[in-house]
Amino acid sequence: MFSGKGGSVADCALAIAVCFWDMRIQAFHAGKNDKITRCTVPVRGRVVDYSVYHSRTLSKYSPVFVYKYNDEYFSGYQEIYMDKKLPKLGDEDDILIDPDSPEEIYYPKQAKLEFITKAVIGSLLMVLGLFLTVMLYIA
Repeated sequence: MFSGKGGSVADCALAIAVCFWDMRIQAFHAGKNDKITRCTVPVRGRVVDYSVYHSRTLSKYSPVFVYKYNDEYFSGYQEIYMDKKLPKLGDEDDILIDPDSPEEIYYPKQAKLEFITKAVIGSLLMVLGLFLTVMLYIA
């Protein structure tokens, strides 16, 4: 694509920028996932535990909620794990549930945090890739 000094490196930097643009698009679509359309009934849930995801370097958590729907108690969590801004045990918050499968929940605050994180990181890395492309093309 680019010819001359630094051309092939500039091509690589541009490809990286495009990949991170794709990451931003994926973050947008993750925020608009299928759970949003299925989980339509608002309920008040209380945090009673955390589901834990362990990797070799860190642990992340997803709050487990207990809530009442149609005079029955259910518990559920969303498989988005965080290490910051977790609600405390005993805290109550608004969640959405699927009326056809009440153990399926959507926790808007958690999904919003994941979307913002992916969008910001994707944007910064995309700008860095474009900056490198321009700098290498000029060089």
